[in-house]
Amino acid sequence: DDLCVLIKDGEGLWRLEAASLCAPTFWRLGEKLGEPLGVLHGPVPGANPGMVSRIHRMFDAVQPGQVLERFNWTVQPGTARYTPEQAPFKKIAADLQTAGALDALWLRVERQTISKLPVSGAVVFTIRVAIDPLRAALADAAHVDAFRAAWDGIDPVLAAYKAWPHYQRLVRAALASAI
Repeated sequence: DDLCVLIKDGEGLWRLEAASLCAPTFWRLGEKLGEPLGVLHGPVPGANPGMVSRIHRMFDAVQPGQVLERFNWTVQPGTARYTPEQAPFKKIAADLQTAGALDALWLRVERQTISKLPVSGAVVFTIRVAIDPLRAALADAAHVDAFRAAWDGIDPVLAAYKAWPHYQRLVRAALASAI
């Protein structure tokens, strides 16, 4: 798991103060260390100020012994875990043929947890990345329909952030061949 430690500063802002990061999704530790949540989530569409305020409240409210969990997902060409930037994926996607899309695309799922240390009050944020063939997620018609609804239902600004327009033709081909 990737491990990030956030500490509340004198101004009441949660800052990334320490981390062990092996599988980042579109960021580099050197660019984020010491930064507050607002900067950490700056590139994420819709993150400021609403999402950052909710995260601050959640960090403040979580109690030692509690573990909060959420999942985040995307699609990528290939199985790379270390993905600090989108550019290589965009190039790979541009070069892929739609005929083999179902086997060229992978589902990247992040299991994220939040907990608080009892003595320091620091927040520990972990990220575990699992990468599985998209084919496995499209095992039957119900799964294909659910995936299509999730893919089509995303806010276009968030889809652009995740580079989904670069995968659109491939995902459409994969969905068509999965049925």
